[in-house]
Amino acid sequence: MDEITDLWEHFKSTNDENETVTIDRGKPILTADNVKLCVVAKLHTSKRISAEAIRSVMKSVWRVHNSTRFEPLGMNIYVILFKSLSEKSRVLSSGPWTFNKSLLVLTSPTATNQPLDMNFNFCAFWIQIHNIPFECISTEMANILGAKLGDVEEIEGDGADGWAGPFIRVRVKIDVSKPLRRGIKLKNSDGKDIWCPLRYEKLPDFCYECGKIGHSGRECEQRSKVVTTNSPEQYGDWLRATLLKKSVSHPEEEVFWRGGRFGRGHQVNGGRGGRGDWRRRDENWRDIDGPESSHRRAVEEGVDRVPNEESVTAAEITLRQAKITSQHLVEQSILNDGQAVRI
Repeated sequence: MDEITDLWEHFKSTNDENETVTIDRGKPILTADNVKLCVVAKLHTSKRISAEAIRSVMKSVWRVHNSTRFEPLGMNIYVILFKSLSEKSRVLSSGPWTFNKSLLVLTSPTATNQPLDMNFNFCAFWIQIHNIPFECISTEMANILGAKLGDVEEIEGDGADGWAGPFIRVRVKIDVSKPLRRGIKLKNSDGKDIWCPLRYEKLPDFCYECGKIGHSGRECEQRSKVVTTNSPEQYGDWLRATLLKKSVSHPEEEVFWRGGRFGRGHQVNGGRGGRGDWRRRDENWRDIDGPESSHRRAVEEGVDRVPNEESVTAAEITLRQAKITSQHLVEQSILNDGQAVRI
């Protein structure tokens, strides 16, 4: 469908095709109120997913009214009509959402939007900015740094009172068609360049070759033809935040970063990104994949403590150290090149 739409611009129209149908504003298929209840969703994956699979899983995990409608518009593009504005608002504010580890971008349309022409390249994430100098712990600096990443939607806390330990936390709408930013280079008041790594909460699958969301390394057009064992991996699981926040401001929502198996093995992630108490992500892994998978995923993501276990093997420690070494090499190479944000 997208390809046909693009071809239309190069067509030589016939006389019949040049006839224009004027929309009668008095007889819309969807009223203005109904349009306000809609979102258009796109699943960022090269695999075709049926609308029925999306509908059955997302209605369950979102806990929306049974009459919520899901209609396919194109490959992995769907229009969703909610029952109420409160349900729509709750779902949008609880993102980002993933389906089978692929990013599901939700966009609110206007009455004059054409669904297939909408922009699905922007999605809001809670981003942790680590290793921040003490002189940068302020709402003003959080806004400045967040603006380097995209459109700032929310900043956690107020100045030092909102400082979450080793990082500051901002919700930013980023362009997911671009490679993920791995950090921000700062020039502190002493004139020294420093590197502040970024960690993304609820980060979906992404390509370790180019850093973009929506495909794997095997599908990447930029995949290196010659593999060199000495060059560090430019992207990796270290971009994922290992700590997530659990909201207590909405007690009716028990689910946070909810994951589960539905139907034929579909996995959905999402949940509230509001303020509240911290908890380890591995507490959710048990519910999603069981203790064996949570053990494996904890090793892959470098979590210090594996659920229900007191120790890890030497091989697991070696794997973590290799990932950390690769990460530090990449960060150092970036620090030595490029512009810094002056404090």
